[in-house]
Amino acid sequence: MKKLLACLLASALLLGSAVALSACNSNSDDAAQSTEQTTAACAHKDADDNGKCDLCAADFEDGAETKEIPVVDCTVTVTLDNGTPLSGVSFVAKNENGEYTLKSGENGALQATLKAGVYALTFDYETIPSGCVPEASTLEVVEGQGTIALVIRDNNPNGTPEKPYFITEDQTAVSIEAGAELHYIYRGAAMRYLQIENADLSITYKGTAYDAVDGIVSVLITPQVGELTTFSVKNKSNAKVDTTLALVAPEGSMDNPIEMKENTVNASLKAEEVVYYSFTANKNGVLVVSSQSELNNISLINTATNAVSALTEGSAGEYMMVAEGDVVKIAVASTDSKKAAKIDFTVQCYLGTAEEPVPVIKEKIDLSLSASASITFAAEAGKTLKLSDTTVSLTFGEKTYIPTDTTMI
Repeated sequence: MKKLLACLLASALLLGSAVALSACNSNSDDAAQSTEQTTAACAHKDADDNGKCDLCAADFEDGAETKEIPVVDCTVTVTLDNGTPLSGVSFVAKNENGEYTLKSGENGALQATLKAGVYALTFDYETIPSGCVPEASTLEVVEGQGTIALVIRDNNPNGTPEKPYFITEDQTAVSIEAGAELHYIYRGAAMRYLQIENADLSITYKGTAYDAVDGIVSVLITPQVGELTTFSVKNKSNAKVDTTLALVAPEGSMDNPIEMKENTVNASLKAEEVVYYSFTANKNGVLVVSSQSELNNISLINTATNAVSALTEGSAGEYMMVAEGDVVKIAVASTDSKKAAKIDFTVQCYLGTAEEPVPVIKEKIDLSLSASASITFAAEAGKTLKLSDTTVSLTFGEKTYIPTDTTMI
């Protein structure tokens, strides 16, 4: 897959247009002058510390060297919450710097050499005693740290204030005796509605008791990253209650995006609010999301490929390669910190052919092309074009241009 970055400063249709492109003559003095001007105007970046600008390949060093991540020799202990060591517990620790498969040995201990950082933990629950759950979902490794403790909780469904019941599923069976109150912990980091159906129950969250409305108790909880959310459910009746406690993602959240029925959305967002939409691609090609508002930013996530787009800001557009049937999540955020904003955006899938070119609606395009593939664009006249990948060529009219060392064409 090859990256195509187009800093749009060129005329007309890219890749297959019948219009002449006089500014795209790599052998002319005008082209050389244009190259020098573009290089001089480039906002140089050298993220990979290779002494070259990541955008235009000019000699450039920003002086910000990549810091080497320390490697830590440590001991990880795995125990029950009563202190009993647990051997044979298997789990994976993973972050952007590495992935490690670990297993506790004799006396619940294991020796590990890990890079410093915070790791997400995924446990093999078949190696954990039945009815038990890990108290932590992350593992932090700090330079100079000797021992790291992982605690496995004996999860009692009849949770008490001292030992609340850990919720590990979106739906949890609840059985509460008459007049009793059970205590719970939610370990997730995303907003959720706590919902339980029974007029005789109430939920207490952050010191406030919420009663049922039309037979359903619904409370929006707002967890903080790294913190555990606690709440309780009380049976106010004189009889035992058996029901289900549900964790429901709010509509418009990343886990429950608003499904787009039309290609255009007229959204009203609160100050600094983020709302997620979902759109299903109706063809193979390039999905374009264009905004007509200056007070927003937009990013895309292809749930089929896990591809994530860059963040576009203001009245601009974002692009993503898609296949027919791919579901793309569209995150739209208001950038006004004080007042609500009306944000209009349009979603359209283009084939990228001469008959259906992709409209160029921003200055940089970052796309992935398979081997021998081509895409046709439509661009505003009076601009100049630059390719950043020497393996990608540009066809305009009857002529094909092949950049050399990311020079202007």
